[in-house]
Amino acid sequence: MPQHSGAWRGKIELLAPAGSMEKLKAAVLYGADAVYMAGQAFGLRAFSKNFTAEEMFEARRYCTDKGVHLYITCNIMAHPDHMAELDDYIQFLRQLRPDGVIISDPGVFLRFSQTAPELVKHISTQASVTNAQGCLFWQANGAKRIVLARELSLRDIRAISAVVPPDLELEAFVHGAMCMAYSGRCLLSNMLTGRGANQGECAQICRWEYKLIERKRLRKAMEEGKNVEDNYQFSLEEDNHGTYLLSSKDLCMIEHIPDLVDAGVTSFKIEGRMKGAYYVAMTIRAYRLALDAYLADPENYHFDPAWKKELLQMTHREYGTGFYYDKVQDNAQVAENAAYQKEATIAGIVLGDYRQQGDYLPLKQYIIDSKQLGKRKQRELEKSGAQTTAVLPAGRYVAVEERNFVDKGDELEIIVPHGDILSYKVTELYDANGLAVARINQAQAKFYLPLPEAFPVLTAGTFIRKKD
Repeated sequence: MPQHSGAWRGKIELLAPAGSMEKLKAAVLYGADAVYMAGQAFGLRAFSKNFTAEEMFEARRYCTDKGVHLYITCNIMAHPDHMAELDDYIQFLRQLRPDGVIISDPGVFLRFSQTAPELVKHISTQASVTNAQGCLFWQANGAKRIVLARELSLRDIRAISAVVPPDLELEAFVHGAMCMAYSGRCLLSNMLTGRGANQGECAQICRWEYKLIERKRLRKAMEEGKNVEDNYQFSLEEDNHGTYLLSSKDLCMIEHIPDLVDAGVTSFKIEGRMKGAYYVAMTIRAYRLALDAYLADPENYHFDPAWKKELLQMTHREYGTGFYYDKVQDNAQVAENAAYQKEATIAGIVLGDYRQQGDYLPLKQYIIDSKQLGKRKQRELEKSGAQTTAVLPAGRYVAVEERNFVDKGDELEIIVPHGDILSYKVTELYDANGLAVARINQAQAKFYLPLPEAFPVLTAGTFIRKKD
């Protein structure tokens, strides 16, 4: 095994968010060692799709089959009404048998310990564990893992690693949205919208735009019928995009993997259960490549800028390193540009890779019957005498589900989970009925692309994007 310096504590886990089965499968396909998800209760992402009971069992089976760990978030700060429902949920999780349950509330933790001692317990970042003694307290009461507070520096984590025993796992966020409140303990959402951030309903108030108005000046402007927007006593904006007093940068630590490992981080956590499957897949892929390269040869490791470039191909805010290095006074965690930045467009998602020796009709499950096209389209087809199905020429094809329109001549990139990104130019394009077309522009339409034989087999779930 390669030699590691610092407080390296053993196998490093890459942990992905899973807000739905589509996102879970994308995370696993692109290299996650573990996923974390929530049911439709007791999680801190109430507005994520989350999982029904049936879907949770499906996820459990899928993860077991793929050799991936499954963690369930149960990390709300529980009120009395929640506690009344908790026992039933604990009994459900005993049947599900996840690899870990993520908990922040001491009362919830105690109830799990009393009624389901066999379930592995992780302490959520919402518990704000910031020192070794806090870690040891939770371990003494039965916790196996601590998700460290986001406000800790790498120096802090090293100090904790030096004290806690090797069998206590340390998890830390490495990528995703940051919260301006301490470890996500925020009351702004409650006060301004009535949606409880610590009960899973955060309205992300800190990412709204704000300007400061002096009260007397505001009252005077209203009495005189003046436009309030023109009567700011103090403006907090730093540039022409508005003010971002509360709006934080997104965390991105892909360039600093050696420091995280040396500090003693056991699990690299990606934030984003409310993000899309593409976000999850591309983020996991980038970190998988970087982490594997480092762990394979730490002494000769060199960061590849292409990994960071991939993280720019999705929706994100300005990136920063959170609290890991700089004091807030030295490098404020406020995003100078609060707008989300997006650079890539998803063309479609692979459904299957097919090779045929002779001419063949399109797969039955993808054929669109003319009756599905609407009466007007049916009349047009009948009047023109146009055929509605065709035989695809012999060769190799990939079936794709459309996400954004695709034209003949488009330059695409096929993001395979492992290996180099494949460049592809659309020279021929066939709709679900096997007809040659110039464009696919119907939402989630199925279509076919002929593929070179030299391309590797494309796994279902692989993303295809338009080249910038």
